[in-house]
Amino acid sequence: MTENRTSKSDMNTNSPNEEEAKSVNLLQLATHCIYSTLLASKPIQYLAEHKNLSSKSSKNFYDTNNKSDSDVSTGSDCPRVKKRIKTDGTVITDADGLAQSIIYSEIHGLCSSVHVIGEESESEMRLLRDKIDGESLGSHVTNKDETLWVNIQNEMSIYDNLPQSDKIIDVERVSVFVDPLDGTSSYAKGNYEAVTILVAIIVDNVPVFGVICKPFAVGTVLHQYKNTNCTILYGGTLVRGAFVLGHEELLRSRLWSDNLRNVIITNNNPCDPDKSEIKSISTPNSATTSPTTSTTSSQSLCANESQSTNQLNIQKPQRRAIISKSRAGGVVRKCIDSLSSKELLHDTPIFITGAGYKTMKLLLGDENEALWFFPRPGTSLWDVAAADALLRVMGGRISDKFGKDLDYGRCVDIAKIKGSHPRLEAENEDGIIACTDLDLHLKCLALYKEEDWDCGCD
Repeated sequence: MTENRTSKSDMNTNSPNEEEAKSVNLLQLATHCIYSTLLASKPIQYLAEHKNLSSKSSKNFYDTNNKSDSDVSTGSDCPRVKKRIKTDGTVITDADGLAQSIIYSEIHGLCSSVHVIGEESESEMRLLRDKIDGESLGSHVTNKDETLWVNIQNEMSIYDNLPQSDKIIDVERVSVFVDPLDGTSSYAKGNYEAVTILVAIIVDNVPVFGVICKPFAVGTVLHQYKNTNCTILYGGTLVRGAFVLGHEELLRSRLWSDNLRNVIITNNNPCDPDKSEIKSISTPNSATTSPTTSTTSSQSLCANESQSTNQLNIQKPQRRAIISKSRAGGVVRKCIDSLSSKELLHDTPIFITGAGYKTMKLLLGDENEALWFFPRPGTSLWDVAAADALLRVMGGRISDKFGKDLDYGRCVDIAKIKGSHPRLEAENEDGIIACTDLDLHLKCLALYKEEDWDCGCD
């Protein structure tokens, strides 16, 4: 369990008393969520670094002299990464259960009453805890890092001016969704580009904070936090934006905030989107504007203090869809063909694997990634909860194929039953439509219904 920590602010008044068990400080919880993903990255990185790393080593895992992820294999099978097939047919490795166990412990160390819903079952976490008990691997994956904690806490302290009523709420209103290792199949093969750790805070069935931790640098040039080799994106309505940990606000988040006053949505009807109306859209992701920096590296997509929106050169966008290559046919192809024929989307999608990595691409927009359309089962709530929280603060939205908000409450109800795991309830049976642009999202929904893209598709 997490050791008690103290600070000058109310972010860590963690005295375990009866009153605290009934309430939780959301800002504290968000800070623990970020910290927990960095701790969870340790076994993921450790098991991947299998070639020249002694299991008897006692050095600090985040020591700057450790192998960097640039030395990690990115194409061969990993002897240390032992994969198994779960009863639902999906792949799991030792790292999945270890990472989730660490995240659970960190969050429950703050407040044991918070409902945490993770992809892996309690039995899987218990199996891994028993497996590493007494082994040298345990010291590598369970060590805390107080300096790391203080650094994260200091960054999050800038949000301490939130009203107390917005921070401390009844714990029964709160749940945390966790995918401890998104991209497990790729990870087991030694392909680390799409590997992420996903955590989201849900309040009253609405995502308010999300964390995406990328434990390997391959596939990104974004800022890595301290000496962890990890890149972390975090944000949501709780902190009013989307940010790179230790760096700055994402450009799409900054521009949406700057232009929010110009967006008016009237007669919003998510269940019948073609009856909705959007006026005065002037967001960076809309059909009329797009920064030319969208084709540059991810670093350019973080706002810096010297850059203003007036300095950006504007050009007609070539917004892109992202999808897994294996799912690019059928109804997805119909969507892309229809939107591209109306000059709403580029006719060639970008193939990306992994829900977390897709979300990162949408948030950063390196190549004007704007739409993730998959109106079929195949994702779960823990895959997309962080995306749901983060897209809300940059003018985007995620819904099912009917335009309805995702229902997280059905998982929480099952998770409250001792010994139960809400795997079936977490399935997004009606698929997902994730978009960085409300206007494009509404048009996609309307055309999906009007043109019956499902017709003739298996």
